[in-house]
Amino acid sequence: EINRLMRQIQPTIFLSQLHNGVQINHEDIFQLRQNWPDTRFINWNGDYWPDNLLSEDGIKLAKTFDYQLTVNRDADEKYRAMDVNSGYWQIGFEPDGIGHEGDYNFDVVFLASGYSEARKNLVAKLRSCNFNFGIFGPGWKDAKGQTIYNFIEGCKIYRGSKISIGDSQWPETGFVSNRVFQALAAGGSALAHQWFRDMDKLGLVDGETCIIWRDFSELEAKIRYYLGNEEKRKAIALAGEQLALERHSFDNRVSELLELINDKVEESWR
Repeated sequence: EINRLMRQIQPTIFLSQLHNGVQINHEDIFQLRQNWPDTRFINWNGDYWPDNLLSEDGIKLAKTFDYQLTVNRDADEKYRAMDVNSGYWQIGFEPDGIGHEGDYNFDVVFLASGYSEARKNLVAKLRSCNFNFGIFGPGWKDAKGQTIYNFIEGCKIYRGSKISIGDSQWPETGFVSNRVFQALAAGGSALAHQWFRDMDKLGLVDGETCIIWRDFSELEAKIRYYLGNEEKRKAIALAGEQLALERHSFDNRVSELLELINDKVEESWR
């Protein structure tokens, strides 16, 4: 199927999201590159899991591409040490997740899957604070709803709330999910996100475009502060929204990709 599409399209860029070599392996990519020597072959892994990224199979696959891109900065550094031509390349916000009127009225919201003990403990502590709190996502017994890949509904929740929560499961790796960019782009709520490595490189600055916390006591104190300072909270929410719209769209990501591979495309890539 890939060979058929390659013959039909004759692409200058081949962009894949292969997390391992189970279905398509390094030998398959090598053969494709032999058939299309003028095409740039780029793979992207938009998830955290180093067991896939840095496995023997994963390294073989990564080395077969012109570029192996990842959202895990730690994996990026390890790739480079193993002579993989790698780079950090984030996701953007989905365009149907902006521009909707908020129809919820929470002080604090958290859109997340309840899959880890750390996250479950965080939610338990948030519930104990008697905030007007809403939790959305799978894995929660009393979730207000499910919003995975429902970006319109997610926007309405963020837009109608005051503070949205983001946590970092692996902060030292710099990994974050797409929810960071969805929450920012939706606007309305100020994003209170747990610290992760190189946040500033994404434009996330405490008290300006977001609210940064490292432990729960700091998070609780900052929530109470900004709920009591509406003008400052709104200013952060607006600046965060503008940051996302200006820097974290998929148009921006494509421009970053073309700059990374030093391609100058005269015609519109759309």
